Amino acid sequence: MRTLTGRPSGRPVLFPALSLALALLASMTVGPDAPRAYVLEGKPAPGRLITYHNAAPQHARAVREAVEAWNTSGALVEFVAVPRADAELVIRTGSLVDGGSTSLLHRSTSSGEELAPRPGDAEIELPGWSAEEARRRRPEATLVAAHELGHVLGLGHEDGGCALMNSAILNAAPSRCSPPGAGEYRCRLLERDDVRGAVALYGGSVALRRGSSFCDLYPPVDPPTGLSIAFDPMSSSRIRLEWRNATAERLASVVVATSTRGCPTSATSAGSTTLDAASGARQAAGFVLELGEVCYAIWSRDTDGRLSDVPATVRFDPPDLPLPPSTPSVTFASSSPLGPRGTSLRWRNPISATLRSVVIERTTGGCPAAPPRRPRPWQELPADSGVLQEFTDFRFDLERAGGYCYALWAKDRFGRLSPPAIVQSTLGAGGPARAPHHAGDRGQQERRS
Repeated sequence: MRTLTGRPSGRPVLFPALSLALALLASMTVGPDAPRAYVLEGKPAPGRLITYHNAAPQHARAVREAVEAWNTSGALVEFVAVPRADAELVIRTGSLVDGGSTSLLHRSTSSGEELAPRPGDAEIELPGWSAEEARRRRPEATLVAAHELGHVLGLGHEDGGCALMNSAILNAAPSRCSPPGAGEYRCRLLERDDVRGAVALYGGSVALRRGSSFCDLYPPVDPPTGLSIAFDPMSSSRIRLEWRNATAERLASVVVATSTRGCPTSATSAGSTTLDAASGARQAAGFVLELGEVCYAIWSRDTDGRLSDVPATVRFDPPDLPLPPSTPSVTFASSSPLGPRGTSLRWRNPISATLRSVVIERTTGGCPAAPPRRPRPWQELPADSGVLQEFTDFRFDLERAGGYCYALWAKDRFGRLSPPAIVQSTLGAGGPARAPHHAGDRGQQERRS
């Protein structure tokens, strides 16, 4: 029996006919829930031990996993490793490029009585791959080894449905079975139909491996580390994320997602961004600033498209609204080419890393209720955090000076305004400036705004 594994081209590779000294005994349908049938090529032999020796060290793990699958299948048969001189089954490599073959010798007396197996009566040939290729293609080698062990047990080809004993392997899976996804391999070797055939020959009961038919070829790539967030120094409307990529040869990219309702739980959410990533490298990316509580999550993604089990996350809490300017006061301008026809407006800027400017409005017959919609140059002045600042106003009528009221707002780099600080001038009426008023604490400020 010669078995060939599937190839990347996706073309099926058929198993040629088995040259065995056995007659086909039966094709049997097992139960109404199983429309497919296992195929037997041997006689029942309950309670059988089959001794074997693996002379293909590069396929040691593949053979071990194939043997374990049959030994735990529930059929009353067991493969037992022994020295080569004592093994009725020898597993070796040969000139095969892919797949494997099985040969069996059945001895009998002249009267037709079958004799017990002897060392060397059975042989399996596996591909003559190098140790590196055998490691890389271990899932294929495991399928081939398990399939050939099925022939040693006495099973023939079965193509009525998904079974290890399908006559072809396509895309690293039996041809009638679903192929593994990217980054996976078919780790459940035996299907129910295969085990029912073995139970029919050796007795026992079906004991299939539970869980998924597929396992990961490699563990997922770790998520990024050291994720941090800061304002983008080049823009008032963007933030900047920085992190270090996982160290993994299979790292291909990172996926960034955001959410305003807790941290993202899916990398496929609307608005997610995919960025190429280099293994172990520091990386940064800019994103549009959202003035609310936002959580950013970054997953690593490998060359098979699989994501890290968990993302790296960081929350962005927007800065508080700026405080208003403090201790505003109004006096006559100390020096004016037109004489005392101006006022000097003074205040101290709030301490804020995001302070950008101070907005000024003045009215008569009451105090400003809102900042100017379109400030003129003199109404919005650049401001530095915590400094004492002054503005000289030459644009008012001295006769009406007693009715002027000034309001000052601190404005941050995001365009947000503080509550106003109010000061009213009575200089034109011959009196001092009225005491300024503004909210004393942040809670009051925000309520008045």
